[in-house]
Amino acid sequence: MKKAKFSFEDLEVWQKAVEFANRVIQLAEQIQTDRKHFRLIEQLEAASTSVALNIAEGKIFEEGVYSISLYCPWFSI
Repeated sequence: MKKAKFSFEDLEVWQKAVEFANRVIQLAEQIQTDRKHFRLIEQLEAASTSVALNIAEGKIFEEGVYSISLYCPWFSI
């Protein structure tokens, strides 16, 4: 069975962001540290994966899957 492919997966920038996140996670797994630094490593991993996630979310928004009214609350501070 063929896996469904989303349009953002064709974007080179998204592919590079996924590669970046995978590399950061691989490096983070190699870090030997005290327990007190565990949260910092978690944040590093989360930040690296958020790049690809934000690109995907923006692409879905661009294609009109979601309406602007859903995103407006996120644009204000």
